Amino acid sequence: MDRDVNTLTDEELIQLYVDDSDQATYYRDRAGRVGLILQQRMEERGATAIPDEHYEVRLKEGSPTWDYGILGQLREIIPPDELAKGYTPEHEQTVMVPESWNMTKIKPLAKYGNDVATIIERARIPGRARLSIQPKGE
Repeated sequence: MDRDVNTLTDEELIQLYVDDSDQATYYRDRAGRVGLILQQRMEERGATAIPDEHYEVRLKEGSPTWDYGILGQLREIIPPDELAKGYTPEHEQTVMVPESWNMTKIKPLAKYGNDVATIIERARIPGRARLSIQPKGE
């Protein structure tokens, strides 16, 4: 952009925002597709890295999940005192559940008077404002 954004009119800023958002979405989607192709190629080759002069390209294994049904077989093999270091059997647990307020149901109670309405309004903590620019007619 040739001009400082602070010198643009509101209309120009809106158009710039929309254009840049569209481009960012396009490039984010394209980068995702390109990354997927690279990953597929690496997996087909059995590679964990691609040599590159400028970038370190590695295929990192994600965090695994575990099949507890299979792990359960360890109970028959590992001594209980050793197993207890990393295994907690199923058990009941009492948990303190904090109070909660369903404001969809509480706000209508303001009909019971100004005192109630005042308390509800005082308890309201405004959320953070965010800019939304959407095409008209959608």
